[in-house]
Amino acid sequence: AGAWVGAWAGAADAGAGRSTCSSAPGPGAEGSCGGAEHPSWVYGGGCGALPKGRLKGLVDVRALPEGAAPFLCYDGRETAELERDHAFRQPRFAGAAVLLVEGFLTQDEVGHLWGRAQAGSRGDGDDEGWRLTYVAGAQYRGDFDADAARAQHAATFEAFDDVVLNRVERRVASFLRIPATRYESYLQLTSDESARAPNFHHDKNHAAVRAATALAYLSGGPAREGGRLLGGETLFPALPRRGAGAAPRGAGQARRSKRFQRLVSREFRRLAADATDTRPTLQVAQDHPLHAELAVLCRNASSPAAFEGEGGEGPLLAVAPMPGRALFFWHEVSGQRPGASEVLSDVFHAGCPVRGGEKVALQKFKSFAPEHPKCARLYWCGEAWRRLLSPPPGGDPG
Repeated sequence: AGAWVGAWAGAADAGAGRSTCSSAPGPGAEGSCGGAEHPSWVYGGGCGALPKGRLKGLVDVRALPEGAAPFLCYDGRETAELERDHAFRQPRFAGAAVLLVEGFLTQDEVGHLWGRAQAGSRGDGDDEGWRLTYVAGAQYRGDFDADAARAQHAATFEAFDDVVLNRVERRVASFLRIPATRYESYLQLTSDESARAPNFHHDKNHAAVRAATALAYLSGGPAREGGRLLGGETLFPALPRRGAGAAPRGAGQARRSKRFQRLVSREFRRLAADATDTRPTLQVAQDHPLHAELAVLCRNASSPAAFEGEGGEGPLLAVAPMPGRALFFWHEVSGQRPGASEVLSDVFHAGCPVRGGEKVALQKFKSFAPEHPKCARLYWCGEAWRRLLSPPPGGDPG
């Protein structure tokens, strides 16, 4: 995997935060070096190299394949949302919120999963060009309730003997240090060729027990039929881009950027504060005034001045799809006492419209089991599980 990652993406200079490009990019990445003026396209996605030992105890880098490289995009502390609360700015309460890993999937794994996505995906509702499938069959899970999951998700296929799917699910669980549980949802494979409007949401939307997200890209660079994959970036409008590749800004632009992101952060925080049940609505409705302001950030997303908005607000954290590249982000930050946690509302995000080519990805939502020790330190984990597992009033407790 290491040779392939180095060939298409370049070798990162961890000390200086620079990146270089090879003249011989690998499969599915032709031209990625030519577009390196955009931070999303460079090795590391414009995020900073992860200092050794920085996230000890939070992730397990030993789970990564040979040659994979983790980068820190957002540490959960330098955010407009949390500036007001000193307790949540302490390192032991934050640690990390968004990580990017180059080479999380090997070239062979990308090819295999891409084929699975094409063979098993089905149309989803009225969104033409958008397909999704839930993949059942990770053997290491134990007594997963497959019948209940199939009843919930009609677009499911079983792959109990698929060693690649099992390997990737194990890798996600090991890297995030969130063990597999019978309660978590199936791994998802998605294919998107649509230009549908971006859906700005938090991944606790309708699922309060979720703790973290893994999103791995199976396509990127040029589209499958010879043209570049345009659009499809994962955009975090409340987060600034930091580290290698961050665009230089003057003082005026920096002030506009901070002001804009503070307003966005405040609105996201309000939406999170209004969520009080086990299936909260954590998304920006398309008729909300904020949606129009956010959606325009995806326009011209592949230009060097991308994600700056009409008023020059930016640059914002946006990650372009690249084969084998993966994003990981957490949904809550622990508080000072058991059960005192907060939703990391600044990780509201959206997939920008695909304007050319096909975006294929793998997605996995991870949840702690209700008996896991870390669950007690997260309000939404403990409270949501308590409500979900308690019998309804007047119901049969058994």
